[in-house]
Amino acid sequence: MKFKALVYPNERGDKKERKLTMELNMLRKALWVFLKPLITLITNLLNPEIGEEVLVELKKFNRKEPCWVKVVTKITIILRQLYADEVITAFDKEFWVFEIVEDANFSRLLNSVGVDLERLWMTEQQREDFCVMNFGKLCGPRSAGATFFLHKKDESKPATQDNLVVAVATVDSYDMEVLSYPRPYVDNNVWLAARQYRLVIPKQ
Repeated sequence: MKFKALVYPNERGDKKERKLTMELNMLRKALWVFLKPLITLITNLLNPEIGEEVLVELKKFNRKEPCWVKVVTKITIILRQLYADEVITAFDKEFWVFEIVEDANFSRLLNSVGVDLERLWMTEQQREDFCVMNFGKLCGPRSAGATFFLHKKDESKPATQDNLVVAVATVDSYDMEVLSYPRPYVDNNVWLAARQYRLVIPKQ
C-alpha cells in the first residue's frame, strides 16, 4: 500500500505533485523507532523502584549535563589463592593460603578477603601446627618474603584493630626453621608483592 500523492503550490503558484513512496510498514517502523524510547522512558518514570533515579537523570539531560553514565569501580586484586585444588589441614582445622599480588599494608590486605576479621584470626597453637604440618606451603627464603597469620592479643575479646596482631613467619635459610615475630595490625608498612608474601587464614 502506498500513500496518495500530495499536491502543493510552488513558488509561482503552480500546483505541483509530490509523490510519497514510503510504504505503510516502513512508516510504522519509523514511528516505532521514535516512540519506543519515549514509551520506555515513561514506563521507567512510573516505576516506583527506579522512577526517582530516572527523573534525576532526565533533568540532567534537559540541562545538557552528562547523564546515565555508569560509574565503573576499579577492582584491585590483592590476593591470589594458592593450592586451590588441595585441602590444607592442620589437625582438625582447614586453611586457605594466599599470595600477595598487589602491594598493601595489613589492614588493606586482610580487608580484601571480604570476610569479618572475627573469622580470620587463629590461635598461636594453630599457627605452630600449620607451620609444622605444611612447612612447604610457607613463603620460602628464596623470595625474601614471609607468611602472615592473624592473632588476637586477648582471645576472649572481639577482633578489633587494637586487639589484633599479625605474626610474621619467616623460614631461616640456614637451618630451615620457622621464626615468627608480631607486628601490630594497624601498621603503615607496605608489604611488596614482588617478595611473594603469603597469608594463611582459617577456611570459612
